[in-house]
Amino acid sequence: MENASKALIIAGAIILAVLIIGIGMSVFMQASNSTGDSDLTEYEITQFNQKFIAYEGTISGSKAMALCDTVRTHNGQNSDDPTRQVLVTTEASDITADDAYGTATEDDSDEKFKSAINAKASLKNGKSYNVTFQYDKNTQLIIKVNIRDKSK
Repeated sequence: MENASKALIIAGAIILAVLIIGIGMSVFMQASNSTGDSDLTEYEITQFNQKFIAYEGTISGSKAMALCDTVRTHNGQNSDDPTRQVLVTTEASDITADDAYGTATEDDSDEKFKSAINAKASLKNGKSYNVTFQYDKNTQLIIKVNIRDKSK
């Protein structure tokens, strides 16, 4: 009888310890999520940006066209959330450190979708292009891709 009561006390202590650890983890998770402006985890941000990062730097014309296709597909999949869509530009200047961060807006998502198509039409095989990105300053997601002809 004495052994049974000690076993019940030990089992109760284990259950209580697990409960306290669970509450502690819950409080920790809520605190870590509330520190940023974004509800995205670092993993989600990395997953979002990873499909574009592979094209950063100097790339060939065919890779630049593939980047435009990737952006177009991405924008089509995120048509319900314009702040997650990416704009493609073929401007003559790179994105500098001063404008490397901006804010995602709920601009016309059709314009962002067409930007990838228009950019692809202006690219040529056999040329080299420099690709830079602009990130949202709150979420750290890529919001703009700048493809510049390396020879200009």
